[in-house]
Amino acid sequence: MSLSVFLGVGIYSVFFIIIYLSGTIPSNSLLLGLSLIAFFISLMNLKNSINKKMAVNYIFIFILFLYALITVILRDSNSFDPFSISITHRLLFLFLYLPLFIIITLSNANTIKKAIRIVLSVNVFFWFLQFSISYFTGDFFDILSFLGLREQRGSAYIFNHLSFGFKLFRPTGLLHEPGTYASVVIQLLILDYFSHGKKICRLHQFTLASFFLSMSGFSILLGFSFILFDFASKNNIKMATKIKLLSVILIVFSASAIYASMRFTENYRSSGLEFRVALVDKVLNQDVNKWLFGHKLNDTEVNAGKTGNYTAYIEDLSFGFYLFYHFGVFYLLFFLGVLLRLFDNWKLCLFAICILLSKINIASYFLWFTLCTLNSILNNAKENKVV
Repeated sequence: MSLSVFLGVGIYSVFFIIIYLSGTIPSNSLLLGLSLIAFFISLMNLKNSINKKMAVNYIFIFILFLYALITVILRDSNSFDPFSISITHRLLFLFLYLPLFIIITLSNANTIKKAIRIVLSVNVFFWFLQFSISYFTGDFFDILSFLGLREQRGSAYIFNHLSFGFKLFRPTGLLHEPGTYASVVIQLLILDYFSHGKKICRLHQFTLASFFLSMSGFSILLGFSFILFDFASKNNIKMATKIKLLSVILIVFSASAIYASMRFTENYRSSGLEFRVALVDKVLNQDVNKWLFGHKLNDTEVNAGKTGNYTAYIEDLSFGFYLFYHFGVFYLLFFLGVLLRLFDNWKLCLFAICILLSKINIASYFLWFTLCTLNSILNNAKENKVV
């Protein structure tokens, strides 16, 4: 590897890490600086051909973003709560970032592929480092607090009433809680999976293992979905392989069912299920206008039974639910249509569900970067006939 390629991969890797950790460790100044550096490197290494379909996909992605930005500006301009202000500011920054993301993802495909693999490896490495140290010492190793950033939610509080003879933890890696870890890393996993010809490698196996061992409902759901979709998307699988995959799926499903029973039945309130049920009930009883165009960003309060009035994080019910709740059914269908167009194959489209199941919001920088990168990776894969 030449020095220029090494530096390019290094800069891209740092840039990707900052993007995918931006929800937990926000730093617009650093992200902007790295975006500009990566942008100028990309201008010198534009090696991906841009066909008509790829260009149209980028246009659709930008229209998706513009609709969200304009909706928030017009509808939520008089909302001054911290959450609404944060989402609005991040969307405004994205107006600058998104064109840069498009150019960057058109850069050398091999450089992007290597950087994605490095960033995924870094996230999984720190997850297992945290897992090992926490269980070895008996105390949760809070990586972000150790670095002076923020406290991580690694306590297995939902199992405090049970005795296993040792303390349980829910490792979070470099993110602040396990559901967020899975929601971020699943997107890196999808990108790495498609950029390497839909082949499950050892790194992917460790990534999926971290999802299941994190004891997060969303992590387990995302991991199970990925395995299921990988199985469904493969053609001409040998019978022995099919039996192995089905065995893994059945084991994971059984373990997930036991976990769900323990978490949501024995510890109903602390599991977070109570406010989720209240939120779904609120949506089912909303007026037609809300169904079509959604709720304002600060309209997140629900009456969660014994908990009383509760300010909910809507994305905790999935990104798909978030889109429907805040932007309405038409925008959700439009977003789904763009995802289906990106994957361009009904079997591959199953992986779009993993993105919609993630716990993210519309202003997540890495969401839009993932969409742009998917467009580039899948277009390159089709040209090389590997998907």
